[in-house]
Amino acid sequence: MGELILCAILTFTAAGAAAAPKGAQDKDADCKADVEKFCKDVPLGEGRVAQCLNGHEAGLSEPCRKRVAQRRERRQKLKVDMEKALQACRVDLDKHCRSTRKNARRLDCLGSHEAELTPLCKDFADRLIERRQERRDLAEKAKTDCKPEIEKLCAGIHPGDGRILRCLQADATKLSPACKTALEPEKAAAAPEAPAAPEKKTETGKK
Repeated sequence: MGELILCAILTFTAAGAAAAPKGAQDKDADCKADVEKFCKDVPLGEGRVAQCLNGHEAGLSEPCRKRVAQRRERRQKLKVDMEKALQACRVDLDKHCRSTRKNARRLDCLGSHEAELTPLCKDFADRLIERRQERRDLAEKAKTDCKPEIEKLCAGIHPGDGRILRCLQADATKLSPACKTALEPEKAAAAPEAPAAPEKKTETGKK
């Protein structure tokens, strides 16, 4: 159960910097022509367009090939982060949050048991909660400062999981100064890293 919970938590909170972009973003960025050429009949959702592009990587344009490679790196980083988080939080999730059914509430569950968490899990959960709030604040600000751009550039993109933010970032050259300023914190932010295990102490005098 712990693996499924952590996968959901990390995808929900760290997706903006580590998770793979959805097919909708490919249509608005470097892969638009490639999607039209190779994947125009592929339905959006569940990573199907991304898988299609991966299958045609040899024939992709240079910008899209770079985009696909970046997505692969993000997936690998997310996998590593999830493995570290599982090691840090598995026991705490099973102990405190076993009855919490909705994925979006499981991180809140960890937060509500902050005083009882193991140090590694507490550190990681704190970072995830902080990152989630930053993204929520940024999304609210972008709704106002980037409203014209959202209506023009991202009209066909369904909100959620950072899709609108990634759409705006993909067309950064077309953004107004106010919108660019609103998105600056997102450019600098990164998905929180899982905490490192403390170094083992060795007895004095032993080599």
